Amino acid sequence: MPRRPRLKDAGAYVYQSTRAFFADRLAERETLQWAIDLTHEQTTEQAALRDLFELRQENLSAVYKEAWRWIFEYWQRPNYDDLEDRFYVRRALKAKSAHPELIRIIVSQVKPWINVEDRSKRSAIYGESASKTPRTVNHLLSLSVTSGEIPQLEEIGFSEIDDDSFLIELANQLDTALLSGLFLAKRIGFITDRADSTNWQVRRVYLVPAAQYPAGGGEPDRHARGFAPISKLLYSLIERLAELDLGAAKRIIAGWDLGRWKLHKRLWAASARDRRLVDATEVGEFLTSLTDQEFWQAGSFPEIAELRATRWNELDDAATRLLEKRLLRGQPLAMLPARLTEDEASGAIKRNLYTELSRIVAGNGLLSGEAMETLTGIENSGIPLPQIDQVAAGFNPGVRILASERPTQRGYHKIERSKLLRELDKDLAGDNWSDSRQAASDFIQERPDLVVELLETQGLAEGDYSNVWNALGYYFRRRGKENDTGDTEMLTAERLCTMLSRIAAPTLRVSIEGLSEWLSNWAASLRNNPAFFEAWHSLWPAAVENANQADAREQSLSDRALTSPAGRMAEAFKSVCPPSIGRRGALNAEPYAKVLKEIEDSTGDARLQARYVMIPAVSYFLLGAPDWTTRNLIKPLAEAEGAELELWTAFIHGGMPYRDVVEALAQPIIRAAINPTLSDDSRGELASVVLWSAMSDRSNGKEPVFAGASIQQLLRMGGEVARIHAIRTMEDFLQSNEAKVQTAPEVRFDKVVQPLFEEVWPKEKTLATKGTSDAFASLPVAAGRRFAKAVHMVLPYMAPFDCWSLSEFRIYDRSTDERDITAVKTKEDATAFLVLLDASVSGAEGAVVPYGLDKGLDHLKQIAPSLERDVAFQRLLALARR
Repeated sequence: MPRRPRLKDAGAYVYQSTRAFFADRLAERETLQWAIDLTHEQTTEQAALRDLFELRQENLSAVYKEAWRWIFEYWQRPNYDDLEDRFYVRRALKAKSAHPELIRIIVSQVKPWINVEDRSKRSAIYGESASKTPRTVNHLLSLSVTSGEIPQLEEIGFSEIDDDSFLIELANQLDTALLSGLFLAKRIGFITDRADSTNWQVRRVYLVPAAQYPAGGGEPDRHARGFAPISKLLYSLIERLAELDLGAAKRIIAGWDLGRWKLHKRLWAASARDRRLVDATEVGEFLTSLTDQEFWQAGSFPEIAELRATRWNELDDAATRLLEKRLLRGQPLAMLPARLTEDEASGAIKRNLYTELSRIVAGNGLLSGEAMETLTGIENSGIPLPQIDQVAAGFNPGVRILASERPTQRGYHKIERSKLLRELDKDLAGDNWSDSRQAASDFIQERPDLVVELLETQGLAEGDYSNVWNALGYYFRRRGKENDTGDTEMLTAERLCTMLSRIAAPTLRVSIEGLSEWLSNWAASLRNNPAFFEAWHSLWPAAVENANQADAREQSLSDRALTSPAGRMAEAFKSVCPPSIGRRGALNAEPYAKVLKEIEDSTGDARLQARYVMIPAVSYFLLGAPDWTTRNLIKPLAEAEGAELELWTAFIHGGMPYRDVVEALAQPIIRAAINPTLSDDSRGELASVVLWSAMSDRSNGKEPVFAGASIQQLLRMGGEVARIHAIRTMEDFLQSNEAKVQTAPEVRFDKVVQPLFEEVWPKEKTLATKGTSDAFASLPVAAGRRFAKAVHMVLPYMAPFDCWSLSEFRIYDRSTDERDITAVKTKEDATAFLVLLDASVSGAEGAVVPYGLDKGLDHLKQIAPSLERDVAFQRLLALARR
């Protein structure tokens, strides 16, 4: 930890004041927020907090200790926005100057570093409720990875640098900085066994040539920070080194850990396009060892798809046969969204196959006769297909701007203030989007403070100006920091909020769309301002009138609730409610009670929309206002029929409700889950609620809310999607990390999942479908050491399904990129897995043979050699050799 600097008199005063003020406040969210906002220049305040932490850390909980250590690391971030450093780098490289200080500055500009934000900002934006008692650092801070911007290489001129020693040292230091950033991403949870968020943050690991820019586009990652800048800079150096010192470039890429990091894998694939750096044999081994995601998801791994296409003709016959066979099998169905119908899924698989085969053809690759026939057949099938006329076609283009001719903006600043509102209102009139309307909207967005001042001094007295009020609501957006209440923007917002209660009713009726939008967007910032509730009460009647006059048949309830003034007003009220309920009935007090009464007293579609918006938080409202919630949220759900059944869609959007809500709605949930009027996904989510509740009750020794007969009725009558959701929920429960189920998976299986399954799962063989079998396939692995037992539990309900890869059984170790099978460990497991495979893989002509079947059988043979003589083993082996 850096030593505290020596302080002059003024600095000493700041230091002592900071320590004195925060002496007993280190374990407060507001202190963390203040510390996060300290700038690079506020070293005195930072030093005071560091010293105070060292002195008081024994009294802090582990969560706050960790939070402060992240903040200390955040303070050490480079100053990415130092324009002087950027200018220095550009000037030095153009002068062909190469020295260690230049390397340090370049690396610091692109090095990934921790970015820390106050969690309450995310809560305000996404509607998350702050945890009253933080259990992890994520309840206090929002952690991510940032960096400087992408260097403009065409300006700084790496191609002119001939000093290979300088380039080698710079490349190695960039490589070290990238690796450090990857480990940082792993520490904060951006890289896990299940997902790698760093991968989708980089659209291409190299600078895309201008010839590949789409219309209205540019470099896909030109606005990205984090891992894109350093990846592109490192790759550019490898390209330059390959010209100056090929051996040095090879040594750098040989050090990349392809088994651990996705970005290293993509950088390697990009480099391997150059045959000088990687020979064809290595490319073939690399391409044939890819996971399904890496092989098929060109959007996430574009460099791999490009490598396959550009060097296809150089691969040996064995590699091309394997790759072509895998391509012709098609993308595994498990990779597609479950919501797709059979026809939609088939079309998606054909489209992806067409894309990748066409990419190879575009790269002058020679396909077999079978592959060319397949390509022609898809072209003639009539399904919509992308145009693949170059290898990089279809890759993520990033942000695009479709430019249009914009007129010179009207000189509103030259108009007299007494006439300005009238001119703006006139230009904003009409339904068509005109140039003058665009100019007026832009002016209001740039100068909301002036417009608010004029409306207060002139508009309220003269009346109307409804077009200006409406546009102000849409275009006055928060651009500063969420909780910085002293800035001009916040003061303007508070001023406008106070004015809303004084607008004439006729004007409100016309401008309610924009003003309700504004109040919803600013609600979290205005939570502690008494004027908010006055404004809300003034706008609500106009919002109700607007909603009840619209034709409810034109849109679904969800669309109406999320876009209408009534829905926005209900959302605004949710935003100003306390983050947590300190005592039961807390919302029965003012100012909340009056709002709840107005919502209850409203009529028609407005009340229905408000209920839709509030139902996702039904658990919160039941605690805060029990009687009101029972009348206005729970009872309408229980009695929902016809169009009001869509309220159940809102219910499932709120996640798993509290137990008292489930108890109050037990039978209605079952009825809704078997109601064919609801969508399959909605019924499936309700089935998840029922199964999770039943398992939680058994795990905690409580009387179950749902009787076994009711659950069985749901599973029998709710349809295939409901049964699939139920199976996935059992799997999630076995793997859950929630505090209430912190037992080993095998314990949960023995005490909860298996007894419940045997009690409620319907025994009809006709319910064994491809979809449920696919879901059952991965359940045994979730049972941990009860793998074999779980296989025999689900076996009677298995049917052959389109198993595209053994990864669908979750038997691979994901930390090794699915190279190793770790879930099948004992002879008993091996025997059970063979039985499961035999029941899952059909031997019919044209049936799908899972990728990796031969590898799986080899693994079984190693664990239990006697299985090789089994009839099922030989049948599957014959399929694998087709």
